[in-house]
Amino acid sequence: MAEDEREAARRAEIVRRSVTQPRGTGGQEAVPGQVLALEALRFGWRPEDVGAGGASDAPWAPVWATGRGADERLVRVLRCVVDGRLGVWDGRPVVLDLDGRGDLRVRDAVTGERRAGFAAGGGTRLVAAVPDGKRLLALTGREEADGAGLPGRRESAGTLRLRDVVDGTPVGVPFGPDKGLAMVAAGVVVDGRPAVVCDDRDGLVRVWDPATGCEIGDPYAGHAPDGPASLAVAERDGRTVVVSVGRWTGNVRVWDPATGREIADDGLTGPVREGPPGKAGRIDALRVRRCRGRTYIAFGGLARTVRWRALDDAGVNGVPEPFVGLEQPVVDVEFGVADGQPAVVGLAFDGEVRVWRPERRRHGGGAMDGPATARRVRATARVAGRWLVVGDDPDSGETGAWNPADPQAAVMALTRHRGGVAAMATLTETGQTLLVTAGHEDRLIRITDLATATPAYPPIDCGAEQPQCLATAVLDGRPAVLVGSAEGTVRVWDPATGRQLRPALKPPREDAVPRRITALAATASSDNGPTVVLIARSDHTVRRWDLNHWQPLDGPMRGHRRAVSRIVPVRCGDDVLAVTVAAFDPQLWVWDVTTGRARDMPLRGHRGLITGLAVTRLGGRPVAVSGGHDGTVRTWDVRQMAELGEPLRFPHRVGSLAALGEEGLIVGFGDDLTLLRPAERAPGSDDPSSAG
Repeated sequence: MAEDEREAARRAEIVRRSVTQPRGTGGQEAVPGQVLALEALRFGWRPEDVGAGGASDAPWAPVWATGRGADERLVRVLRCVVDGRLGVWDGRPVVLDLDGRGDLRVRDAVTGERRAGFAAGGGTRLVAAVPDGKRLLALTGREEADGAGLPGRRESAGTLRLRDVVDGTPVGVPFGPDKGLAMVAAGVVVDGRPAVVCDDRDGLVRVWDPATGCEIGDPYAGHAPDGPASLAVAERDGRTVVVSVGRWTGNVRVWDPATGREIADDGLTGPVREGPPGKAGRIDALRVRRCRGRTYIAFGGLARTVRWRALDDAGVNGVPEPFVGLEQPVVDVEFGVADGQPAVVGLAFDGEVRVWRPERRRHGGGAMDGPATARRVRATARVAGRWLVVGDDPDSGETGAWNPADPQAAVMALTRHRGGVAAMATLTETGQTLLVTAGHEDRLIRITDLATATPAYPPIDCGAEQPQCLATAVLDGRPAVLVGSAEGTVRVWDPATGRQLRPALKPPREDAVPRRITALAATASSDNGPTVVLIARSDHTVRRWDLNHWQPLDGPMRGHRRAVSRIVPVRCGDDVLAVTVAAFDPQLWVWDVTTGRARDMPLRGHRGLITGLAVTRLGGRPVAVSGGHDGTVRTWDVRQMAELGEPLRFPHRVGSLAALGEEGLIVGFGDDLTLLRPAERAPGSDDPSSAG
């Protein structure tokens, strides 16, 4: 086979491996070619070079995609049903998971094949995998019902048990704290005896002898009162030590399990402190293993990456790049050997498992990291004849604007709010395009000129009210900013003067608990009609208000089973419509803004949380585009009240999306972004009956 053919085959295998179980496919065996094409772009490769692409009835086609979650070192992707843990059995990394019926299974992390399992019974909790020579034991607990007979997280004394994963045979006797709930544990050897170290609700870490059910030595109190997030065992200078990480502090400690005394060991604690600073660097999973005569450490946490290194490397070869691709915080890590090659395994909070080969570079240089601060798309605007996308990083709170036509260009840094941005909107004033942002913690409304990235006006202080959502409108010929709060109020501000233009709209007095404002929108009801403000509250309703007269319009709009999270107006011929979504209510409602009535039955197709909604025109017709945690982007003809073409499928959850006028869409999925353009022959584009 020629070198080019071998490289093409290697790339095709990497792409297929990384989307073994893509979202949005309903668990089908075959991976859609469109998903493979998108994945190829993430790695910086042309879809045709890896045999991806082909005919598709999707209305959109990807142009480019960032590759922050692309990792050529990936070996396999698995998913746990409910409760998962990682372990090593005969040197090979394995995945243990427990389903809702209490059936435990053990799978080889590299091959995905089932190796063992048993029926643990309902109410069983999986705490840890504990190696015992050539055996692998599962440490399980029991969940008890509370006083009302409902499932709880209380655990009585002596409910922790070790069981052989092959057949569920108990090993030793029950043990555990007098009261509490063990969340993390590890197997250790103390004075030649197998033991288990686990946490307790009082923040102490105790060592137990499973043969007798008795406690060994004094408990370790270095992480009290919060307790540890992870426990690992290591051999240092001929003795066994425990390495633990504080649940909320992230402090790394090394201590003697026989005495409970702390030990100074920078060789173990130093590498963990090399992670990203701040909250994003918090470590929740840690493992230390010997492999081929060397000691390795692997760890992960809120940053959703798994870091690893050899402890005796001394930085000579540089710190290896972290493993990427997980969508949720890392809750467990493991290091083992499979087929003569080391393997690192990471388990995320959502049950996704990824296995990597520990090579130093995650890709060959073709993948594009893209806009530095943007993981989530929040707004788009036309500035100086070009589109700008405004995105942010929810971890750091950084906000920036960038040109989607040149995603590798520098990001224009914008305003930063303490605690991050709660909401964004745009408005146009005397030729300026302004960005309006609301802060989570500082409770400020900032107005920024998108052309210069400088403040256009002084910030507006919301005082004791916490802003939740924004909308913009024109009132008496000048721009207005509407702010909805967690306290249930809606206020209308003049952005230039910081003065209120209308009396505050407050929650009804009969509300025992104020119903927070969850979404806002403003639109003209017709060419010459009044401006209507659409106000969604946490009682699942949307209400209409005449902005000019500041009066309610008829009764509430009802239909959603959850609080409405997004309202987007759309013009459809002579009609002004509003499309609404309600997050965990996986359907879209389309309303006539003038009458407040639903246009038809809701649009259904998504499964799970809907995270993004935008409106645009496709083939001359008005359409709504939605994305969600099922890994799909769906396009809806709001005049015909039907879905257009096939959904566009993604290898990760879709977290956000925004329209670039009629030119395309920007979609955020996982940690990555992609630009979508209308397909060459969008479904129904030659049907004039739907144009409007």
